[in-house]
Amino acid sequence: MDSFLLARLTEWLDGYIKGFYREDGPLQSNILLKEDHIHRVRENMATLAGDLGLGMPETALGEAVALLHDVGRFPQIEAYGTYNDAASVDHAILGVLIIRREGLLSSLPKDERRRICQAIALHNKYSLPPRFAKKRLNRMIRDADKLDILRIVSAHHVGDGQNPALDLGLPHLPGYTPKLLQDVIEGKMALMVDVASVNDLKLLYLSWIWDINYPSTIARIEKEGYMETIMGELPITAKIDCLRHTVRMRLSSSSLSP
Repeated sequence: MDSFLLARLTEWLDGYIKGFYREDGPLQSNILLKEDHIHRVRENMATLAGDLGLGMPETALGEAVALLHDVGRFPQIEAYGTYNDAASVDHAILGVLIIRREGLLSSLPKDERRRICQAIALHNKYSLPPRFAKKRLNRMIRDADKLDILRIVSAHHVGDGQNPALDLGLPHLPGYTPKLLQDVIEGKMALMVDVASVNDLKLLYLSWIWDINYPSTIARIEKEGYMETIMGELPITAKIDCLRHTVRMRLSSSSLSP
């Protein structure tokens, strides 16, 4: 991967996304949201590559993964009006199919094509399969993606909170599912199948603290206050106080290994 191909991918992506533009309304807002997200994830990947001391070829591979990781989101939101994969289509797998159909990586060596497509296909999965869990690109894109999603949802929940796509069509209810809260406290990733409300969705996002791979990502999450913002939008209970303590302890931990 070199800077020339990276520039070509950027140009292709710009034209591809513009093909989904609409005059106005919720669809256009969500298209622009994802367009901005992709470029921020690319920035996150470049920053993380620098933190890890990676050279130009590997950094470029990471940026390519970031540029292409959500190409499946645009036909998904257009066709289904949701970002909920379970209620529509797996946007990561759809993205890989689009990448292959368009021949975007055809000039790359087979191993680089495989690494990029594998990272994209796995970036949205509950966890990385053991055989792929140590692959650097797979870990990097999950961190870079989660970092920006936390930015988006923390801002959303302290704003008007009226974007059904970001709420995945879930109802706004006053309580939460106890199992989800307990999962976070016990150091587990929450399961989407257990999410029944917007408050449950907030708990799922908080559980991501247990799926961050690199200390520098943890440090950025803590610095930006994303988890604190989300926790501040949950009901005030003794159990939620316990949750806050658990998340804060994780954020302050320096025991993660890169």
